[in-house]
Amino acid sequence: METHPEQSANLSLEDIRHKIRAYRSIGHFAEATLLIEQLPQDVRYSRGVAIEAVQLYLAQGQYRLATDICNNVPGPSSAEIESESFPFSNHDEDVVAFELLRVLTLRVVRFSKVKTALEIAQRFGSAWNLGMIVSITI
Repeated sequence: METHPEQSANLSLEDIRHKIRAYRSIGHFAEATLLIEQLPQDVRYSRGVAIEAVQLYLAQGQYRLATDICNNVPGPSSAEIESESFPFSNHDEDVVAFELLRVLTLRVVRFSKVKTALEIAQRFGSAWNLGMIVSITI
């Protein structure tokens, strides 16, 4: 599963996400990290790739690298997300997933603000009806 810089430039964002996820799942952290480091900044800090990168870094205990990704992905500010008026339901899955990872990384891991992180996660969950039981009829 070797990736060279010129090869990673030709991959789609979904392919890059899949490759990082595959490396992480088999414990090839160094290869995944190298792939991420070789990506152009606009790709590395795109939400989809950032989701995979943050998960990789948290799995390794590389909190500084996870924080770096979180701080460089464009999105709502901490104050906006903590605001009662933030429209959680107006965002797609990647935004929600990344913002939850950002809350975990920046609030819990970095600053030990568990209560704030839980409040934000609950508001995301309420907006997306994540607490509701879903029944599937086959």
